[in-house]
Amino acid sequence: MNISDVTIYQAVAAGAISFISPCVPPLIFICSALVAGLSGVSDEQNAGGCRLSLLALVFLSGLVLIFTLTASPSSPGIWLSNYQAYLRGLGGGLTIMIGIFIIGVLASAPLLQKSSQLYNADAVVYPLVFLMGAGFASGWTPCIGHTLGKILISASIQGTAAYGFIMLIGYSAGLIIPFMILTALLTAGLNKVKKNKTLLKAIMAFSGALLIVGGLILITDNLRQLTPLFPDLVSY
Repeated sequence: MNISDVTIYQAVAAGAISFISPCVPPLIFICSALVAGLSGVSDEQNAGGCRLSLLALVFLSGLVLIFTLTASPSSPGIWLSNYQAYLRGLGGGLTIMIGIFIIGVLASAPLLQKSSQLYNADAVVYPLVFLMGAGFASGWTPCIGHTLGKILISASIQGTAAYGFIMLIGYSAGLIIPFMILTALLTAGLNKVKKNKTLLKAIMAFSGALLIVGGLILITDNLRQLTPLFPDLVSY
């Protein structure tokens, strides 16, 4: 099969299948912790399913945008590659901040209780979550399967760069699909749990702690080191 034989459908399928590759579970945990933690910030703050799904989509958009740009030989991608360490630090710091925010609200810390109004300010929370996703893209390397390998090669060869860039977008779109399905299922489950305040607080505490740990792992550039901990269920 030639490099250019990879179709957009195969690229999307490869992205979707990569959801169960050993490189993706750390991102699944972070995205799930973000949704689960913020779902219980306050019942009065309209933390509805649509908003949580949008937050997950914003996080994933930051992730796939930076991944797509840095995986292609574009000028923005080359420029971003020089600042990956800064993006990683920024993303990790924001992740830790959100984790502390969730635990602080849970513990009724006065300062964080007042700052919980920021969660309702879309102009603030969405950019922060987007940068958080961008930071994780800078510390994450996808498993290079058969299809993705061809896409990355085509993205780096003169004359097929535009084709490779389109295939990278297709791969990224495929990766987002199972994440959004997971978010919808998680949100539906959390809506049923909300009446059980004890369980909801336990979920929030675990989610906040997971975000803090995830942020520290990202800042120290150890996200890739987690891949061997998960089984390789499929070759794509």
